[in-house]
Amino acid sequence: MKKLHFEAIDPNRFPCLSISVKAAKQGGGSPAVLNGANEEVVYAFSNEEIRFVDIAKTLASVMRKLDETLQQTATDFADEIPNFLLNIKSLEDAVQADQWGREQARKVLDIGRKVR
Repeated sequence: MKKLHFEAIDPNRFPCLSISVKAAKQGGGSPAVLNGANEEVVYAFSNEEIRFVDIAKTLASVMRKLDETLQQTATDFADEIPNFLLNIKSLEDAVQADQWGREQARKVLDIGRKVR
């Protein structure tokens, strides 16, 4: 192999990549929330509960909900935001953020499944 050629990624073709990059840049609990949501949507897809195209749509919806929740920091409701969404300081925080993402994904998908 003499030369590799990379092309720009089309965000319309690969929407999950854009969502992942945004979560990584946002930091705090965002990556863990995205991971939890992703686990739920992939599980739902593998059990034929949703279509492939619903994966990115659901992840985007969960991350919008996270953004809305985090924007409350500038309002009177800042005390209601769980600390694990703002800053991961422990394994417990990461697990809670992951579970929050799973719960939000189940709400979007309207799946009453218990946490696995």
